[in-house]
Amino acid sequence: MSVSNTGTGYRRKQHTGTLRLGKVMDIFEAQPLLESSRKALNDTQATQVVVEGSQTERLDLSALQILLALQRDLKATDRSFRLEGLAENLTTALAAKGITF
Repeated sequence: MSVSNTGTGYRRKQHTGTLRLGKVMDIFEAQPLLESSRKALNDTQATQVVVEGSQTERLDLSALQILLALQRDLKATDRSFRLEGLAENLTTALAAKGITF
């Protein structure tokens, strides 16, 4: 598994890929998140990708754009995307902006 300094990384078990988010997902973590997202997208053995955000305390626009692009691209290849464990305050803020996963 490829993991950045803050814990962002991707791995697969059977047909489920897991992309783990770090504590702070901001512009400084955009490149590791993009690389992990590309690994998830290119892993055609994964029929679904779960984004695990239980450790995430902050999610900025750069990270959000990468996750939304991953969701779009997985859907285009008939694979599923699911976000799990994101703190309630983050999901509430996203929902208030009309963003749901």
